[in-house]
Amino acid sequence: MEKKITDNGLTIFLEGRIDTANADDTEREASEIRKEFPEGSLTFDVQKLEYISSAGLRLLMKFKKRERTLEIVNASPQVYDIFSMTGFTNILTIKKALRKIDVSGLEVYGRVGQGIIYRLDSDTIVKVFSEGIPKEMIEAELNKAKSAFLGGVPTTISYDMVDCGTNYGIVYETINAVSLSSAMNKADDAQLEGLISRYTEFIKEFQNMKSDFGEFENIKSVYHRNADMLLKWADRDEVSVLHEIIDNIRECETLLHGDPHPGNIILKDGEILFIDMTEISKGPVIIDMSAVYRNLITSARNTPDLCRKNTGLDPERAIKVGYRFFEQYTGISDSKKMEQYMRSLGVVFAFNVCANIGFYASFNDYARQQAPAVVENVLRKIVLPNKDLIEYML
Repeated sequence: MEKKITDNGLTIFLEGRIDTANADDTEREASEIRKEFPEGSLTFDVQKLEYISSAGLRLLMKFKKRERTLEIVNASPQVYDIFSMTGFTNILTIKKALRKIDVSGLEVYGRVGQGIIYRLDSDTIVKVFSEGIPKEMIEAELNKAKSAFLGGVPTTISYDMVDCGTNYGIVYETINAVSLSSAMNKADDAQLEGLISRYTEFIKEFQNMKSDFGEFENIKSVYHRNADMLLKWADRDEVSVLHEIIDNIRECETLLHGDPHPGNIILKDGEILFIDMTEISKGPVIIDMSAVYRNLITSARNTPDLCRKNTGLDPERAIKVGYRFFEQYTGISDSKKMEQYMRSLGVVFAFNVCANIGFYASFNDYARQQAPAVVENVLRKIVLPNKDLIEYML
């Protein structure tokens, strides 16, 4: 019987058939493994389990009574049906095995900060997350996407989480859809102006939504949790300043997308919809505006290839879209006042980077490589000297 030890606990792998002939031996062997590794939660991985009889179900009931937390994962449709028909899905956490999708050769529909979006067929796309992103984080996005859609947020319907080999993905609807960035790249001047106006109104309407979004975290909780992960590279006193800034962020119920650039938005049957809900939360709108500034202005100027990769926009067009968006969003027409406003957005985004880089470094090699430079050049040279301004903006 195979086993796997993780930070969260013990996983025992069940396979073949469990019936009257071997249920007692299976229980005995699994119990011995559990005694040897008693720490943390217990998970049974049943990906290779072909059949389980009533004797096997009683085995699982015995473990349920002993364990504080018991989870069954990777159940095939046939095995899951047995759990469902016998009511076990009502008393245990049982997860189906993910369906497998091969994305090799598929059309790239778009790129986002955490992965690549492929077109599966005329009706669906799959967002494939970068290798190293935790499965739990992807499951959280799927749950957020479903909650957002049911709560009235303009987003695509999300279907299921899938296994794409070394990466995981989420399948979304995309019937007759085109990315907003693609439409902007192809538009003439008059068409582009219309698309920017629609983009601006879409963001404003999203920020003005009134609904019960209690399941979405307040951005302060997200920041507090992530800021402590910077301690590997920054002094405790420096991280304490980040926590002070976070404590002073004003309380509000406004929805934040987290990364609302045109590459994360699609046009579908006359509607505008978000397709990436990884970072949805609640907080001050300037946090989202600083992300738009980063993607459409600073990235386009300083890292044009990264701008093209993340947003799907040609860098020159991204800058044009960015300036017109902020002119329409803020109503600021004076160039000096606009530059002052954008400098403030830049400082806020610098704080956002410092508050989150430790979290991303926990699973992303590039973020891990950049973390020391972020501490030295962004935290110490921008965020700490501008603490009062950041608190005022937030």
